[in-house]
Amino acid sequence: MRFNYDFWYQPRHNVMVSSEWGAPTTVNPGFKPDDVQAGQYGRRLHFWDWKARELTQTIDLGADGHIPLEVRFHHNPDSTQGFVGAALASSIWHWRQGRGERRQVAGAKIVQVEPIEVGGWPFPVPGLITRPGPFLDDRFFVFSELAARRHPPVRRFRTPPGPSLPPKCGSRWCSAKPGPPAHPWPKAGAAARRGRRMLAAQP
Repeated sequence: MRFNYDFWYQPRHNVMVSSEWGAPTTVNPGFKPDDVQAGQYGRRLHFWDWKARELTQTIDLGADGHIPLEVRFHHNPDSTQGFVGAALASSIWHWRQGRGERRQVAGAKIVQVEPIEVGGWPFPVPGLITRPGPFLDDRFFVFSELAARRHPPVRRFRTPPGPSLPPKCGSRWCSAKPGPPAHPWPKAGAAARRGRRMLAAQP
């Protein structure tokens, strides 16, 4: 395991998941596209035996999963499902722990936010997805975008029963009207229990 970033756990199932970003020596000087091709940024999820503190499985998300940051299990402690937002790839991945003795985890991409062309940039700018958050009842999940100024920075989806494309239920601009707001994009958010309100924090 070369990199690390976030982690989440379900003690009832004796499992913890961790994600990857990149080495400080890569991140500190600023983003360079060549570093992605050179493998200097993460794209894998790691699943651990919670009690034994041992790595049991690693899933490589491939080019569609570069820089998986925040990981979240369902709030239901009986659930083995969860989500991760791949920031650079602007995708949401869903995982589910299988049954049986080995309890292998399967992952699948369920949301893709397409990049947009921005003047002055040498490549299409990704949405930079961050913080996928299931509602407390696990019926919906939301995520925010840090960079794509023509996309709504907060989106809501209905949680899928499995690794399938979830229906989009809504989106919000953090300003009075659609378009780039005058203040920074939300970095983190949390939904109220009934899903009617959402709190967002800005960097």
